[in-house]
Amino acid sequence: MSLIVTTGVVREAVACSVGIPDNCETATYKPISNRDLIELVRKICTDRDLTLIKGKFGISNKGQRMFGMWEVRGKTMNNGMQKFMLGIANSYDKEIAAKICFGSKVTVCENLDFVAEDADGICGVGGHKHTTKMGRLLPTRIGEQLDKLEDFYLSMEHFYNSLRGIELSDEDVALHIFRAHAFTDTTQKKIITPLQCNDVYAYWKFSEKNPYGSDGASEHQMPWHSDFEQRNAYALYNSFTEIQKKHQSKNLPNAHERGITLNNYFRENFPSSVWRKDGDNSRMEQMTPSIAWREHSQN
Repeated sequence: MSLIVTTGVVREAVACSVGIPDNCETATYKPISNRDLIELVRKICTDRDLTLIKGKFGISNKGQRMFGMWEVRGKTMNNGMQKFMLGIANSYDKEIAAKICFGSKVTVCENLDFVAEDADGICGVGGHKHTTKMGRLLPTRIGEQLDKLEDFYLSMEHFYNSLRGIELSDEDVALHIFRAHAFTDTTQKKIITPLQCNDVYAYWKFSEKNPYGSDGASEHQMPWHSDFEQRNAYALYNSFTEIQKKHQSKNLPNAHERGITLNNYFRENFPSSVWRKDGDNSRMEQMTPSIAWREHSQN
């Protein structure tokens, strides 16, 4: 998760110190202060045994806008560890609602946009416009979104674990890269360009074994992860995402749509990865995380 700010990153205490300007409130416009919003988010997270760390914040528009992010950590129901990012935004200029978002990868911009860096970047957005009802409704809306963390974590873990169980040969991978290049969905965005096909296959081969113990390891420019060493659909999925990462900074919205197309390709071509057994009634229910990658409105 990253912060796009031209005025410099500030500490949480600095963000809290920027109060509501005099004569800002009206009969219908009742903004929440940065301090109160940050303390509210912290309390809601604490009540859910979620820990906020590594906070980074920005102030823009002459102190009228505050935005920031934390890393969120907490335990799952099966005592696993979940890690997400949480973004926050607030304003005193009557343009943007007080709001939060959470997900795996998201950029928070100084115009108070939340922009996903991949298909699962933002998985929940909650907030409320600065009205007289904010004090009653804002905590509920933020809490409802954070309650989705566990479900999102479990659905994504199931998706990744299913991909780990599908073995692939080099020939399988070459065919899937060719098919993925030609694949389109409702976003109308290609997963990769023709020139990137070779890059995806090269990373697939590169990730097969640790290259950094051999001579000339310093020449490698690509990251290597032991999780991608196995020859399975999960390693192929990450071969695509590693190549996409190289180009996402040029156009984040476009990168997000390419990520959605990639997820749709894997769900269509590896169908077992989108189903799990429902614990209540033993039915098979499709797991499709919700995506809300930009939030412009006051609502």
